[in-house]
Amino acid sequence: MNVKEKSLALYLSHGRFEDAPEIELPLFVKILDSQTECEDHTHDFAELVIVRQGTGVLVCNNVSRAITARDVFVIPPGACHRYEKTAGLSLANLMFSPRRLPMPKLDLPLLPGYHALFMLRNDFFADQKTFPGFSLAPELYGTLENLLQMMRQECQKPQPGVNFRLMGLFMSLLGNLAAAYPESTGSSRQSETGQLCGLVAFMNREFHRKIDFTELLDKVPMSRSTLNRNFVRATGETPMRYLLKLRLEHAASLLTHTDTSITEIAVASGFEDSNYFSRAFRKVYHLSPREFRTLRSRQA
Repeated sequence: MNVKEKSLALYLSHGRFEDAPEIELPLFVKILDSQTECEDHTHDFAELVIVRQGTGVLVCNNVSRAITARDVFVIPPGACHRYEKTAGLSLANLMFSPRRLPMPKLDLPLLPGYHALFMLRNDFFADQKTFPGFSLAPELYGTLENLLQMMRQECQKPQPGVNFRLMGLFMSLLGNLAAAYPESTGSSRQSETGQLCGLVAFMNREFHRKIDFTELLDKVPMSRSTLNRNFVRATGETPMRYLLKLRLEHAASLLTHTDTSITEIAVASGFEDSNYFSRAFRKVYHLSPREFRTLRSRQA
């Protein structure tokens, strides 16, 4: 890494600026004005790549993909990849661990692009011999390029508050990318990945009401067994187990932050039977909803 690159980098492995160890942020930002061919390599973290200029070939998971300006893709942790046949290739690399960043998800899970880019299991893409990515519309790329330049300026001359500002810029960038994903993939000919991500986003939006497996099947052109198998590969859970997890997490949040009755919380979280809710909650959290609320109030 040359001096110019070092000035733009936040090191994920140490969680600090190279020249300012007291500043912690698990994010590595690197903007390469010239990306040359390179040998196979891997990372222990997710790598979000935005192609700023030029062309090349990315080889990832033994699959070759031609890349050009305005392409964006995510290289999952542990994926072996390299660049070939580069011509004027300029990249913006943002490397991070989604689970280590101090970033509130807020309503990002309501967008299919959030799941496609950052939340599906790595082995799902390895099995498919592919990786998540799409091409940005020109008008959106201009917005992202402005955000990247602001991040570059923050890294070149770090001042107090730089971590806060970088997180704000990074969250804005992720939000724009997640919102762009459905438009970029096209709803009429979505890939299997796009179908699953749309289904996961639907479940995040609608978990509070009754949803059965038949309704999920109506959302994707898959058989029951295929949907179950692909959903487990993508998320680690069956569809109905994932739905239950969403409901229980929502209930736990309401128990922590509101005084709403347990019966009302059960209904608001998608449970028609409060007794079933209590049994399911205890099975996961090893406490009854009432015990959980009491414990959290003591910890506050």
